Order: sequence, then C-alpha cells, then structure tokens
Amino acid sequence: QFLKVQRFVPETFWRIKVVVQKADVAGNLLPVDFNWDRHRLFDRFCCFVLYEMCVQAQVGVVTSVKVKPKSRWRPVPLNTIEFSKLVTLKLRMSAQHGLGI
Repeated sequence: QFLKVQRFVPETFWRIKVVVQKADVAGNLLPVDFNWDRHRLFDRFCCFVLYEMCVQAQVGVVTSVKVKPKSRWRPVPLNTIEFSKLVTLKLRMSAQHGLGI
C-alpha cells in the first residue's frame, strides 16, 4: 500500500463546466450549474470535440433534475431521560443536579 501511494503519478485532466445566468422574479441574475456523469476527461482531444459539439448545437437536453434541500432540520429536543444520561456521562454530575439547573 505504501509503495502504491509513493509510485502514484497524477494525470492531467480536462472538464467541461456549463453555467447559465438566469433572472429570477426580482430581476437578480442567478447562476444555474449543469453537471454531467463524466466529471473528468483524460483525453484533451475528446474533451475539445465535446466542447465544440456543445458550442455548435447551442441547444441541450436536460435528462434529470436533482434538487438538494438547503435547510437543515431542527434538532429533536432531548427528553428528560436522555438529558439525564448525557449530563451524568459528559458533565460528570448527578442527574438530579443537571435537571435542577
């Protein structure tokens, strides 16, 4: 494993990144990123050919849309039993004293 890591030679790669600026309701420009399955190409000529095809076509087909939730869920409140367990374990005080605070 050590020799495998030591002998590693990084390869140069190319990628195509497509970003479109779209206006929202308020008129603000928002960037829209387009991703594809092949994140990297190790052949420069192949990458150039794909880039030329994208530029010449000027029209693309969206195959799927994935939206990631931006907000996080609120944490679940501790009940008294879980709270008393954590107080005795982490803070090294009695459960009664922890509930009295």
